[in-house]
Amino acid sequence: MMSFQTIKKQTQDLLTFGLFARLLNFLKGILLAFFIGANFRTDTYLVAFSASVFLIGIVADALIVSLIPIYHQIDRRDGKKGRFEFTHNLISYWTILGLVLMVLNFILAPHIVRIFGPGFGPEGYSQAVRLFRYGAPIVMAHVYRAIFGGYLQSQHLFRAGAKGGVANALIYIGYLIFLSRFFGLEGLMVTGTIAVGAQAFMLAKPVFKKQGYRYKPVLVTKDRSIIRLNRFLFPIVIGLGINQLNQAIDNAVGSFLAEGTIAELSYAKDIIDLFVGVVVMSLVTAIFPVVSEKDHRIDKVELDHSLRYSLRLITMIVVPATILLLVMAEPIVRIFYQRGEFTAQATQATSMMLVYYAVGIIGTSLMLLVTRLYYANENTTDPIVLAAFALILNIIFDVIFVLWIGPGGIALGSSLSVIIASVYGVYDLDSSMDFLHWKEITLRSFKVVLAGVMMASVLVITMSGVESYLGESLISSIVMVVLGALLGLGTFFAAIFVTRA
Repeated sequence: MMSFQTIKKQTQDLLTFGLFARLLNFLKGILLAFFIGANFRTDTYLVAFSASVFLIGIVADALIVSLIPIYHQIDRRDGKKGRFEFTHNLISYWTILGLVLMVLNFILAPHIVRIFGPGFGPEGYSQAVRLFRYGAPIVMAHVYRAIFGGYLQSQHLFRAGAKGGVANALIYIGYLIFLSRFFGLEGLMVTGTIAVGAQAFMLAKPVFKKQGYRYKPVLVTKDRSIIRLNRFLFPIVIGLGINQLNQAIDNAVGSFLAEGTIAELSYAKDIIDLFVGVVVMSLVTAIFPVVSEKDHRIDKVELDHSLRYSLRLITMIVVPATILLLVMAEPIVRIFYQRGEFTAQATQATSMMLVYYAVGIIGTSLMLLVTRLYYANENTTDPIVLAAFALILNIIFDVIFVLWIGPGGIALGSSLSVIIASVYGVYDLDSSMDFLHWKEITLRSFKVVLAGVMMASVLVITMSGVESYLGESLISSIVMVVLGALLGLGTFFAAIFVTRA
C-alpha cells in the first residue's frame, strides 16, 4: 500500500530530526526559566512575542497547508515549468503583503499589545509594546518559511523543514547562554527573527540547489492559481486563527491573575509539546500531502487503512504520555526547571498547570489530525465551525474554572474544550468518510484503558517507594521519573501486546 508506506517513511524521517529539534526547543525553555524565571518580565516577553507572531504565524501555517493541493494541481496540469512560474509570482505577491503587514504591526503596536495583555499595568504595557516592535521584522521571515515549506511538502520533502527547526532552537540557545545578559529581552525578540530567518534559508536552499529553481520578479495578481490559493487560504486562516485565539485568550485571562501565571502556563505547555508534539505533528505533516493527492473513490481501502493506522499510533503515544504526566507532574517540572530564577513555588504552580494540560493531550492530537483531513478533502468550512466551537467552549470553561480553582482553571478549560470539539470532529469526519470500525475501536479502547490503569498503578507505587527512601530532591525526582517511566511504559506496552490492542 503505497500511501501507507509513504506516510510511514516520512513520519520516520520527520521523527529523526523532529525529536532533536523538539529536545533543543525544550532546552531553550529550560534556559529561559534559568535566566529569566517565571515572573513579570517573562510575562511581558511572552505576550509581546505571541502577539508579534499571532497573525503571521496563522497566515504562514495556512499558506503551507493551502499550497500543497495547489502545487499538486499545477504539477498535473503544467509540470515543473508551471510550478516554477507560480513560485515566481507567489514570492513577489507575498513579499509585498508581508512588508505591508510588518509596517502595520509597528504602527499599531500599542493597540495590539493592549488586546493581548489587557491586564498589564503601565510599566508592563510599555515594556510589551517596546518588545513587540523589536519583533516586527519576523513577519518577512515567516512569509519565506511558509512559501518554501509548502513547496517542499508538496513534493514529499520534509527533511529541510525538520533541520530548520533544529537551527531555530540552536540560535535561541546560543543567545540565551552567551548574549542574554548583555542584550536582555530586546535581544531575545530580535533572535526570534534571526531564528525563523534561518529556517526559511534552510527551506529555500534545496528548492534552489536541488530543484533548480531561480527566482524571477513577476507579479500577476489575477493568476488563476493565486486566485484559487486566496480562496482556499482565507477559510484556513480563519480556522487556524480561531485555534490560536485559544492561547491568546488564556494569556489575556492570565494577565489579570498573579504575576508569573502566563509563564507557568507556557512552561507547562512546553512539556506537553516535548512528550507528544514531535510524534503527532510528524504523523500529521506526513499524512496530509498523501491524502490530499489521492482519489478517495479509487484508493478508499488504502486511505482507510492509513487513517486507522494514524489514529492508532496517536493513541499508543498519547495515552501513556498522559498518564506519566498526570502522575509525575511535580517531579518532572522539578527536573526540567527548578534552578536559577525558577523557585520551588514556581515548580508547584507549574506542575498544577501541567496536570490540567495533560488531560487535553488526546484532544489536541485528534484536533490536529481531523483538521488536516478536512483540508485534504478541500473542506474548509467544517474546520472553522469546529474551531469556533472549541473557542466558545474555551472562553466559557476558562471563566468557570478560574473562578472555581484559580489559575489552573485556564489549562483545564483549554483541555476540556479541545477534547469535546475533537471527539465531535472525529464523529463528523467518519460520517462522511466512513473509515472507522466502531466495534473494533470499542474493544481496543477497553484494552488501552486497562493497560493505562495498570501503568498508573505502577507509577504510584514507584513514586511512593522512591520518596520514602530519598525524599523530595532533584536526585529523587530523576530516579522517580526514570524508573517510573521504564516500569510504567513497560507495563503499558506489555499489556497492549498481551491483549493485542
